[in-house]
Parts: sequence; structure tokens; C-alpha cells
Amino acid sequence: MKKVLQPTGDMMIAFTEDELEQLNIKEGDRFDFKIQDDGSVKLDKYVDIELDMADWPREILEMLVKRSCEQDVSVNEILIEILEEAIK
Repeated sequence: MKKVLQPTGDMMIAFTEDELEQLNIKEGDRFDFKIQDDGSVKLDKYVDIELDMADWPREILEMLVKRSCEQDVSVNEILIEILEEAIK
């Protein structure tokens, strides 16, 4: 599917209702995007996962918070970073 970026001052991609349904996109969905070598943009939809952190050792939780503060990002972003690295 090809879309044209619309000049709005912000970067925005507008989808029709039919496109949203076809792509299974719902309000509030989050995406990662990458600019491809050919100038196109690839959107990857985030998938929700549930993590039960109740039994995690305190050292792991402290490491997550520390890295989050050091990088000035959310713990969620740190978890994503760790999972992506583990998958590689």
C-alpha cells in the first residue's frame, strides 16, 4: 500500500476507515517505524505481552529502573531493548 505524507507541520499518515480495517489498526495502537533505503517508511505494530514481575529478583528490578533513569526513557523501552537483543 502506498501513502503520501501530508504536510501538516507534524509527520502524519492518514488512513481511510477501509484501510484501518484492512490493516487491523485500532485507535491507540502503537507502531515502530523505520525509513527504508528506498525512502519508504515501514510500520511495525507493537504487540502487547504480559510480564509477571512479582517474582523477579530485586537486583533485576533495580537494574531496569537504573537503566531507565540513565537513558531517560521508560522501563518499557528498556524491556523492549533487552528483548530485541535477546531475540538476535
